[in-house]
Amino acid sequence: MKNVIRLFALVCVMMLAACGSSNTPTATAEKAAESLKSQDFEGFVDMLYVEADKRGTEEYQQEKEQLAAMMKDKYQQSVEAEKGGISGYEVVSEEVDEEAGTAVVTLKTTYGDGSTDDSKMKLKKDEEGNWRVVFGK
Repeated sequence: MKNVIRLFALVCVMMLAACGSSNTPTATAEKAAESLKSQDFEGFVDMLYVEADKRGTEEYQQEKEQLAAMMKDKYQQSVEAEKGGISGYEVVSEEVDEEAGTAVVTLKTTYGDGSTDDSKMKLKKDEEGNWRVVFGK
């Protein structure tokens, strides 16, 4: 009976640890990469870093929709048409600057045609302490 209780306690601790670790640069980059792989561009755009005072405005909602539509078009024209879409990804490295609240995650992306490339995803903590993808420069 003690072994069952120990096993249950261990499983609970592991589940709590797994829940707490979803707010890491790597977990955020993986979620973003998965959104692109599954062509969930709205989901990807929701993960972008945006200043707090801009979120929730009508202008922001319109920009989100436009960006998601633009990303879908670009994906279909380049990644899907030329490389057969994204078939997988792998985190290569993570560099975190806790003091600045920034990180860079290097991802290796594999495409449907078998080709690969490495890219760097920049991330920044928002005012709530959540890691967000920095889009653009």
